[in-house]
Amino acid sequence: MNVKTIKSDLRKLKKTIHILDALKETQERYIKRIETLSKFVQTDKIKEQIETTKTVMNLMDIDYYIKEANEIESKYMSTINKLEPMEKLIIVECFINGKPYWKVGMELCYCEDTIRKKAEKIIRKMVNMMN
Repeated sequence: MNVKTIKSDLRKLKKTIHILDALKETQERYIKRIETLSKFVQTDKIKEQIETTKTVMNLMDIDYYIKEANEIESKYMSTINKLEPMEKLIIVECFINGKPYWKVGMELCYCEDTIRKKAEKIIRKMVNMMN
C-alpha cells in the first residue's frame, strides 16, 4: 500500500458515493413519475412511458455502485477508525466527503495549508498502519 493508492481509492470512494446519491435521487423521481403516470387512464402512450421509465431505472445499476463503495470502505475503514479523532475527521471530510481543505480548516480553526499538510501526514500514517 502506498500514498498514491490510498488517495486514489479514497477519491474513487468519494466519486462513487456522489454517483450513488445522484442515482438514488433520480430513482426517487422516476418512482414518482411512474406513480403519477399510473393514475392516468392507461392508454398505450402512458403504458409506453411507464415501461420506458422502468427500463431506464433498471439501467442505472445502483447495486454495482453500492458494491464498489462497500469494497473500498471495507479496505480502509478499519484503518481510518484506528486514527485519532481529529485525524479521522480530516480524512473523512477531505477525502470521503470531498470538502475542500480551506473549508475543513475554517471548521477546525486551522489554515488551508495546515489541513493539507495534516492530511498528507495522516495518509502516510495510514500507509504505515496498513503495511
